[in-house]
Amino acid sequence: MNAVVKSRARIDRPAPAVDPVTRLFDQSLDRVVDWVQRHRYKAYEPADGNSSALSPLTGKRIFPMRILQQVVLRSPFNIRPLLGVAPHESAIGRGYMAWGYLKMFRRTGSTVARHEAQGCLDWLIANGARG
Repeated sequence: MNAVVKSRARIDRPAPAVDPVTRLFDQSLDRVVDWVQRHRYKAYEPADGNSSALSPLTGKRIFPMRILQQVVLRSPFNIRPLLGVAPHESAIGRGYMAWGYLKMFRRTGSTVARHEAQGCLDWLIANGARG
């Protein structure tokens, strides 16, 4: 099953929430899901500096690798594009999204949430670590 979303579908919800806190929560959740799907489950990770074009300069030595990682992590602005670090899919991110979709499915009974959870779980199975 291809986990890339072809068209973003809103999670089915029961009747609109009357409680303003619940309504705010649902709106926030919808924005997060929309962002993740628009970005096709790809994003930066906090310490992904060692995926940059400068990584070979570290000679695979621990201290220079840590410096590069911390420079990217602590930069006051996002320098990843300047260093050639591309957003990528993350098993941890997919796992959290599967968990979130399953929580939404339990809460709303939404078939869309169930389908999205299945897509994330399928991706995790297909992209498991070797060995």
